[in-house]
Amino acid sequence: MRLGIILAAGKGERLRPLTSTRPKPSIPVAGMPLICRHISMLSGYVDVIRVVASYKKNVLVDTIKNCDDFLAYRSTTGLELIEQGAELGTGHAVRVALEASKNLFDEVVISYGDIFIPFKYYEEFLSGDYEVLAAETDKPWEYGVFKVKQGLIRGVVEKPDKGSEPSNLVYGGLLKIGKNDFEEVYNIKMSPRGEYELTDAITSIGAKRGLKPLILSGSEWTDVGRPWDLLSANEYGIKECIQESCNRLKGFNIRESETSEPAVIHVDAEVDRHSVIMGPVMISKGAYMKPFSLIRDNTFLYSYSVAGVHTEIKDSMLLEHAKVPHQSYVGDSILGEHVNLGAATQTANLRFDDKPVKMTVKGARVSTGRRKMGAVIGGYAKTGIGVLIYPGVKIGSYSWIYPGCTVSRDVEDHGKLEC
Repeated sequence: MRLGIILAAGKGERLRPLTSTRPKPSIPVAGMPLICRHISMLSGYVDVIRVVASYKKNVLVDTIKNCDDFLAYRSTTGLELIEQGAELGTGHAVRVALEASKNLFDEVVISYGDIFIPFKYYEEFLSGDYEVLAAETDKPWEYGVFKVKQGLIRGVVEKPDKGSEPSNLVYGGLLKIGKNDFEEVYNIKMSPRGEYELTDAITSIGAKRGLKPLILSGSEWTDVGRPWDLLSANEYGIKECIQESCNRLKGFNIRESETSEPAVIHVDAEVDRHSVIMGPVMISKGAYMKPFSLIRDNTFLYSYSVAGVHTEIKDSMLLEHAKVPHQSYVGDSILGEHVNLGAATQTANLRFDDKPVKMTVKGARVSTGRRKMGAVIGGYAKTGIGVLIYPGVKIGSYSWIYPGCTVSRDVEDHGKLEC
């Protein structure tokens, strides 16, 4: 018997304001919510899937209920939602999922529900004798870094000082363990930050016998931790869908666009014949491109979102029911669910000095590493007509930006900016 555990309890604080209204695994990427990608891959391989939830659990429940609306195929693998209770880390979450029935399963696959893993590598991991997913990165100090000896993973060093990393391989969010390894999960000690870390169990197992890794390059794996990571994952996901003829998703067809790159369009999307599509782009069920609208360069219009008349949207994500009305420009931006922009709202996405755009993450100014980065707007926010938004600005969920305002600094959730 095999058990699949999907860890989906975290708050996703670095993705705020997008996670102010939903848990991170509920955010859609390239046609479906992240949690549905993991469910689709584990289905058929494991006998039972347990999703460990806590933060905004009800939203996650609704997302999971609707997964079959996106997936072209999913087996009858049983699925259970487990309440973590106190959020005491990833090791604690795995322990909660194992507690009731650890002796029923011979193998357990543990997946982080907020990691973007290409389908082909997910399949390779599950079907092979790999035990842990490792990803190459040029910034290993930001993650748990693997100790490697003779090709096997022997331990994890959490966020080492820059320059002291034991390798450039970091934990990629997939782990496969056997019954003999369960005790290592139960023996995890609380870390200095007050959590039980799954990586401590990886260190114990690695020291005991070593773990065989499947290694991905950094361009093939994305920890969807920050808004610009979400844009990168979406870009990869659209191209992945095109390469695989979108055979994992329901209702999508590939068609020509105004460029050499194709578009992925749902059969129930509404695209006016006077609109322009410059692929690669993806347009989901119920999305509406009005006359003379233009979308291009890795844009994703999710369910029932709207691109208005004489509007241009470039390299951006519009989540469900987000609306960009006439004469607006949205570039390199993410609009949360039910966002409504006033007419002629403009998102700037390029600094005068041409340096990478910075964004505030958990109170610190951080480089996005992107030359172009627009706005991140939380769910249910509204702007009036003629609003201008500076590069890298975050606008909180349920906030109001009054007509004619120039938004040069972040706006908190439920905030109001009058000019």
